[in-house]
Amino acid sequence: MDARNQELPDTAAGDPRFASSMQAIMASIQREARIRPLKQIMVLGAARGVGASLVAREAAAQLATTFGPVLVVEVRTGDGPETDLGQDPHAVNERHGAVAHAALSAEACLRLFSAGKRESEGLPPQWRDAYEYILWDVPTPTVSPAALAVARAVDGSILVVHANRTRRQVAMHVASRIEDSGGRVLGVVLNRTLNFIPEWIYRWL
Repeated sequence: MDARNQELPDTAAGDPRFASSMQAIMASIQREARIRPLKQIMVLGAARGVGASLVAREAAAQLATTFGPVLVVEVRTGDGPETDLGQDPHAVNERHGAVAHAALSAEACLRLFSAGKRESEGLPPQWRDAYEYILWDVPTPTVSPAALAVARAVDGSILVVHANRTRRQVAMHVASRIEDSGGRVLGVVLNRTLNFIPEWIYRWL
């Protein structure tokens, strides 16, 4: 992932949602966390295969360094083992240091958020209390409605786009759907940028 200070190509003029780098978003999150409750954040891609899960893991690592334990909840549309939310929330953290990982199906996620009712907070209280931050790694709403249900309840969303591939109209459409559902887009991460300067030169800049 390239987190340098770049903008989404062909950005609509004056639209602040499409002018944020990874560093800018993380700095904004850390500032806001000191002045208002900011507990749960959703990370989603504008489309499939843009690297949203990678961004979620990177954001979790950065938040854990500053604030303490962070939980990443991966919401899956396919088959796979799910985390038992009846267990001790610390049990999933035994081998991952300050960042813990859980997995839920899209159907289980929708049930947790009561089909999108705003008063729902998703995870059981003991899970929310066990971590300083909870990052929801959720499929794009074009794949599953879970993102729209989660957006209403969390404190903000990070949209991930693929540099030089994701169309501006697609990213804007997904961002608008999140905000129309009652969510808030904190910013956009431009992933998989092309470096025209060799990496060893960047390290000296």
